Amino acid sequence: MHSVSETPAFVTLAQDYQRKHNKLREDIDWLKEKLAQAPSAMGDRPPELQKFKYPIFKTRLKDSCHKIGQRGGWRVFYAVDIGKVTVYLLLLYHKNEEPNPKIKKLFKKIEIALSSQS
Repeated sequence: MHSVSETPAFVTLAQDYQRKHNKLREDIDWLKEKLAQAPSAMGDRPPELQKFKYPIFKTRLKDSCHKIGQRGGWRVFYAVDIGKVTVYLLLLYHKNEEPNPKIKKLFKKIEIALSSQS
């Protein structure tokens, strides 16, 4: 079983989003339970994001507040530290706000999130 930790960058994003999405915390807690059991089974490894210290995964998460399924809801990026058996939640955004973010922008945000957890 993995421990699941929210980086300070992730916490800040989640708090900002919770103002408009009052069920976001419930959705994140559901995801954390699933990630603790099998983090590599929950997401895909974007090939463009394989240059980091830890494997980076992207997964989809429903938006219960607005009754939007995984396909149109949240995108969550996380890292898996195999040695520490820990999952770090790094970044989240809503597909309605950023349908196709640029890879350079994602790369930079993930870098910031990883440095915030150290």
